[in-house]
Amino acid sequence: MNITELRNALEWISACLRGIDQAANARGADLTDVTERTAAVALTSDEEARWNEGTAEIERLKSLIARHEQVERLTAEGQTRTEQGVPNVIVRTSDADLYSIEDVTYGDDSALRSKALRAIEADKLMTSAQQDEAERVVRNLGSSVSARVALTSSPDYMRAFAKATSGREHLLTDTERRAVERAVALGGTAGYAVPAPLDTTIVNTAAGSTNPVRQLAMVKKISGTYWTGVASAGVTASWDSEAAEVSDDAPTLAQLQIPTFKGSAFVPFSVESEDWASLASDVSAMIAFSKETLESAAFITGNGTSAAQGITTALDGGSSEIAPTTAETFA
Repeated sequence: MNITELRNALEWISACLRGIDQAANARGADLTDVTERTAAVALTSDEEARWNEGTAEIERLKSLIARHEQVERLTAEGQTRTEQGVPNVIVRTSDADLYSIEDVTYGDDSALRSKALRAIEADKLMTSAQQDEAERVVRNLGSSVSARVALTSSPDYMRAFAKATSGREHLLTDTERRAVERAVALGGTAGYAVPAPLDTTIVNTAAGSTNPVRQLAMVKKISGTYWTGVASAGVTASWDSEAAEVSDDAPTLAQLQIPTFKGSAFVPFSVESEDWASLASDVSAMIAFSKETLESAAFITGNGTSAAQGITTALDGGSSEIAPTTAETFA
C-alpha cells in the first residue's frame, strides 16, 4: 500500500470507531438515571472486540505512514537513495536519524518504540541476551524510556559520556555536544544519563548475579513510584459428603502497593583517567556489581523505610516466626 492508501485506510477505521462511540452514546441519550446511562453506554463484548482491533490497526497504520514520511523526507534531503532496477528497495547512506527523535510526531509511542528497538539492534556492546532484555524493557515501559534509549545509545553520546566522566568536557565535539543537549533536554535534570547499553536498569551488564532473592522473586519493571498489585491466599478446598451443599470458597483479595527506593553510586575521576580506554564499560561493570551487593543485603535485612523491606524484617514477630516459651530452648 502506498501512503495515500494507508491514510485512506486510517481515516476509514477512525470513522468506524467514531460510529461505535456514537452508537453507544445514543443508547443512553434518553436515560436520566446515572447508573442506567452508564450501563447503557458501555460497549458490548462485540463492540469492545471491534474497538480493540480497530485501535491496534490504527497504531500499525500510523507506524507505516510515519515510515513512509520519513523515507520521503530523507530522500528529499539526499540521505537515502533507491537502487536502480530494484523497485521499493531503500539503501540507507546515513544512520544519523537512528538516534534522533526530532522526526517523531508528538504522542506517537509506536514510532518512539521503533526507534529504541532499532538502536538496540544496532548496538555492538550488548550481547544477544542483553539485547533481548533491553527490548523487553522498551516494550513493557512507557514512551519516555524508548526516547531515552534511542538518544543515549548514540555513539556520539557514548563518547561524550566517557569524556565527561573523566573531566574532559572541554574536548566535546559539536556533534557530541548536540547529542548531549538532546538527551539532557529529554530528562530535564541538567545532568548526564548513563548510556542505555551500560545502564544496569535497562540491561544486565554484570558477569553474573550473586543475588539469590532476585533470582527467586518475581521481578517487575515499572516507570512510576509504586507497583500496585493484587494478592490472595488462594482457594481452600474441602472434603464434602455426597449431595451436601458445597461452601463458598471464593478467594479473599487484597491490594498490594510496594514502594520503590533509590540506590545510587558516585564515581569521581581525576583528569589523569583520560588514558583509561575502557572507562565507560569498566565503571558500568563496577556499578552493576555494587547494585547487586546493595540489593542483596536490603532484600534480607532492609528496614522498608530508607531501603527495600527485607524478608527477615517482614517476618519479624509474625506468624511465620517461631517463638519458644523459654529463650533459645525448643521443647
